[in-house]
Amino acid sequence: MRDILKDLYEGEISEDEAYDIMDEVVECFHTSDKDIVIPDELGLDIYEWTAICQALSLGVLARWRCEGWPTVCYKCGSPINYKEFGWIINNDQLKCLKCPSDNPYTDEENMKDEEAFPTEAREMPTVGHCCNRMKKQVEYRCDIHPDPFDCPDNLIHFGPRFQDDRWGYGIIIHDGTHSYVKIEYCPWCGKKLTAD
Repeated sequence: MRDILKDLYEGEISEDEAYDIMDEVVECFHTSDKDIVIPDELGLDIYEWTAICQALSLGVLARWRCEGWPTVCYKCGSPINYKEFGWIINNDQLKCLKCPSDNPYTDEENMKDEEAFPTEAREMPTVGHCCNRMKKQVEYRCDIHPDPFDCPDNLIHFGPRFQDDRWGYGIIIHDGTHSYVKIEYCPWCGKKLTAD
């Protein structure tokens, strides 16, 4: 077992070397017959491993471990106790899950870049979705999360695609951003998806 965060913070290894060590452990996990617990092999606790799985850089995490984790949401300033979870990583920063500034339709920071959210001021076309399950997913609205990308129960994005401005479907990637993977076929009924 090696404590890569301690070694990185103390300058014994570079960030690239820390990633190489992590890659070796993950590769061993996939190819070895031994029972390997990746966080244990890297000297990580469950909170650190969760942050890494959400794409927090190792350099930032090493600093957090040695100098202290942030105690407030970087967007709204709400208190965060990282040991109680209720947070995600967004651009190498700690953000609370109930952050009121995440709605792209009201957040002034996001409204500055109209290209970031091209669905603003656009009406969703009237579409007959392929099946009732798809219709329910597209029309689902959560009372807790005003932004569908923050709601773990929201699975499908239906909106304009960036390349051709036509409406399409995607499976939401819940990584703290507004990412989704475009899909051409319904995951429930298997029909080809068409919106235009």
